Amino acid sequence: MKHILAASLAIAVSGSVLGIVCNGLASTPVPILRPYTGMLSPVGVVQAQQWFQEDSALFIDARPSPEWAQGYIPGSLNWPVGSSRSLPATSKRLVLCDGEEGSAQILGENLKSQGRHMYVLKGGLRSWRQAGFPVSALCLVVSAQLASCWA
Repeated sequence: MKHILAASLAIAVSGSVLGIVCNGLASTPVPILRPYTGMLSPVGVVQAQQWFQEDSALFIDARPSPEWAQGYIPGSLNWPVGSSRSLPATSKRLVLCDGEEGSAQILGENLKSQGRHMYVLKGGLRSWRQAGFPVSALCLVVSAQLASCWA
């Protein structure tokens, strides 16, 4: 029994080594390991406000569209978790959600796994509102007499 286990282990190790060597010699090697990039970089609301004023970051809101429509950071991109699209080129990408950072973490990690450096707004939209920073909302105009807005 020991001989079978030793032979199996030797075959597995030699096969792995051979595969790694062949992959390294290939003209277009297959990436075997992706370097660990750690967690998203957290950003406080004061830093986020500075980026907002400078227009130097893309704000990505991970909440579902109906929630986003009820209140969002002006100019933010609504990108619910699970939707697929390409990101515009920008140096800073700040992901946010309602404040629990759950969906922002998921979306940010998904985008970060594609090689993009991502930041997450600590406290999300809740901290943004509490700081008194601008929030926009969509309005639905049914007629000249009746309009429904969220704030």
